[in-house]
Amino acid sequence: MLTLISTPIGNLADLSPRAKDALAEAQLLACEDTRQTKKLLALCAIETKARLVSYHDHNGAKMRPLILEALRKGQKVGLVSDAGTPLISDPGYKLVKEVKAEGFPVTATAGACAPILALILSGLPSDRFLFHGFLPDKAKQAAALLAETKSLKLTSLFFVSPSKLISHCRLIAEQWGDREACVVRELTKLHEQTIPGTLTSLADSFEVHGTPKGEFVLVVGPPELVADYSEAEIDALLQDRLQHISVKDAVAEIASLTGQPRKAIYQKALAMTK
Repeated sequence: MLTLISTPIGNLADLSPRAKDALAEAQLLACEDTRQTKKLLALCAIETKARLVSYHDHNGAKMRPLILEALRKGQKVGLVSDAGTPLISDPGYKLVKEVKAEGFPVTATAGACAPILALILSGLPSDRFLFHGFLPDKAKQAAALLAETKSLKLTSLFFVSPSKLISHCRLIAEQWGDREACVVRELTKLHEQTIPGTLTSLADSFEVHGTPKGEFVLVVGPPELVADYSEAEIDALLQDRLQHISVKDAVAEIASLTGQPRKAIYQKALAMTK
């Protein structure tokens, strides 16, 4: 049997008794990083006679036959990621697919999963959601992915590095409008924090105060259910607001109200103020 073993993402107390048993009883442990797994075994005082092998994106094709051979010999095999639930943002699904195709049973020990924890802590709708993982590094590819999913009426979750948190908040706001959002950082750890706001207000705040360190999940709420606005109606609304508030505030307000991309509204505002 192949067991997918969930490990803590911070707090060691989140390693379940069942996961400890699976680690102790395995005869082969396929690890994202054997050093991390050895550290976990030591910290949790888990004694195992398992052989630890590395299994990740770069060696998966080479290692899957070895793991399948162990299963054919009747061995108990465990799949372990560095932190959290295997197969979430790692290549484990290819192994599971091949194991199941050969008729071997697959089970899992439930445990910590950063996107799910971020979702339930965010205060945003949790009935329907989509996990995007990391956005592509290239802005053009990231924009294309966001364009594909813009109209979905659900909450979206992204892994984000500290260096890209501000730019990603602005990119998503530009593509989707200035939606409700929540930055969740350092889940289950000493400095766990949830920071609610809108995409733009979060980006503005991090630019002024600096981006905190840590691991982040960005949770973005679904689009508001608003009436469709014609171009003429948007122009009239924007013209009115520009008489009372700044261009920046007017653009933010009209983009939020109409659900139109902030960049498009900004171009309209520039034309009106010339």
